[in-house]
Amino acid sequence: MKHLLVLDDPNEWPVQIEGVEVCSAKSYLTTEDPGKKRGLRVYNLCKSYRYQTLGYYVSLLAGARGHRPIPSVSTIQELKSKPILKTVSDELDQLIQKSLHDLKTSDFTLSIYFGHNLAKKYDRLCAHLYSVFQAPLLRAYFHRELGGEIQDPKWRLISVKPISGIEIPPEHYPFVQDFAKNYFAGKKICAKKRA
Repeated sequence: MKHLLVLDDPNEWPVQIEGVEVCSAKSYLTTEDPGKKRGLRVYNLCKSYRYQTLGYYVSLLAGARGHRPIPSVSTIQELKSKPILKTVSDELDQLIQKSLHDLKTSDFTLSIYFGHNLAKKYDRLCAHLYSVFQAPLLRAYFHRELGGEIQDPKWRLISVKPISGIEIPPEHYPFVQDFAKNYFAGKKICAKKRA
């Protein structure tokens, strides 16, 4: 299967991976389906997936062409849905509490690169969040209420947002490169997608 990374600006992707092509969103949207490639996986790394943005239309057109967009338009909608976030937070509650138990803060941001995080202790949580919100690059935001009468406050998933290549801190590039290479080599994330 062929892999295509689509970005607003291909120069934003600092990683060269064998067997993976990179192109601009404008090029993908304005060029006729090259070779009518059915089964092409289109990894949408655009800056925004909001309605009427390049990112939204890349996923929409990829689906219409018979390609497999990641994220799909349905995933883009799920990322904005508060009820789905609450359901996911409830379903993953035990894993969230176990993964974030040692943190002393009230807020935590988890970067998810191809289903992984730089800190291996968060990989299980990352894999589960990736299985629900299939987008290559994500940030998950968690919060818990500290103080008051609650002795052991619970962490809650507040939001999950896709990020673009330029939002990756430069010091993370070597890790992202390894995660991406493993991902495209077929070493997929092992977490079951919820029903």
